[in-house]
Amino acid sequence: MTSLQIGESAIIEFDSEADVVKITFTDKQSGVEETVQKYHFPITLHSHPSYPHLKEPIKLIWETIAKEPTQLNDTLSELAAANAPEAKHFAKGKWEIEILDSKKTKLWMLK
Repeated sequence: MTSLQIGESAIIEFDSEADVVKITFTDKQSGVEETVQKYHFPITLHSHPSYPHLKEPIKLIWETIAKEPTQLNDTLSELAAANAPEAKHFAKGKWEIEILDSKKTKLWMLK
């Protein structure tokens, strides 16, 4: 999925938990090789400002390192055990991804 900019949002459904992958790259400025952990969420995309003519939802992978969605993924089993609404909504609901002015990613459960 194309990145969102500050003030933009997209509507998604999570299709399953994320695959956690390690990506190794060479920093262009320092020349140092780095490895980072990223989360690949299979999603169904319903709306996104980069896809203004989207008429039907499409299946994509959302690659992210954002704290809120990765923490949600990492705590799903505990949330499910506690019968938390976030766990139920993860499996069956729509979510809004919003990029705040602070550049942080916020997830909103939609009804």
